[in-house]
Amino acid sequence: MRFLLTSFLTILFVILQAQDPFAGLPGRSRVLPDQAIVDNDRVRVRLTVDGRTNNFTLYKSNMFEFVYDSVYPLGRFVPVELTDTEAVFRLGKIYVQGKYGAQKNYKLYTPPAVTTLALSAVTGPLGMGFAIPAARTPVKIENLGHPDMPLIDHRIYYQGYAEEARKIKARRVWLNFGVGFGIFLGTIFLNESMDGDLLGTCFLCKDNTKYAFK
Repeated sequence: MRFLLTSFLTILFVILQAQDPFAGLPGRSRVLPDQAIVDNDRVRVRLTVDGRTNNFTLYKSNMFEFVYDSVYPLGRFVPVELTDTEAVFRLGKIYVQGKYGAQKNYKLYTPPAVTTLALSAVTGPLGMGFAIPAARTPVKIENLGHPDMPLIDHRIYYQGYAEEARKIKARRVWLNFGVGFGIFLGTIFLNESMDGDLLGTCFLCKDNTKYAFK
């Protein structure tokens, strides 16, 4: 029992430990103003919006802006140069808008969260076999729950929305795993206090036998 509890607390600590995306950067990375860092084809951004600090990564393959010019009066998409700090932060703000949109609109995390709760309450640590893939799997586009589909078509907005939705689902899944695991441990402790009368098996009986069947 002590081993199960120690294992659970260790896993929970690893999961909840936040990592700074600006840590451990290679020496060749080039620093841009206002805390944006170019790392090969990625841009790591730290952006404060409405008093909230957001750390995230943008990818060059998604970094396009819609511009108008004399050649294309109806507009066209052009790739953003990573040296263009203002353009990078414009896209960063769109990412944050997507993130906040997910916090407001994404609600369809209940099925995996409830399933995790049920499995962990019945099987204990074995419920992690469902929790890990459920937490890591991206949310299907039909489950994102965004009310404005044309807006979510923007690559950076979609990235921000989808990544935040997955984080929301992961937090709910692991929270329910913790609750279910607590129920599992509580059931075992209660069973032991009743000498196995609850489950028919006593794991730590008073007569020091390993198992006693009622």
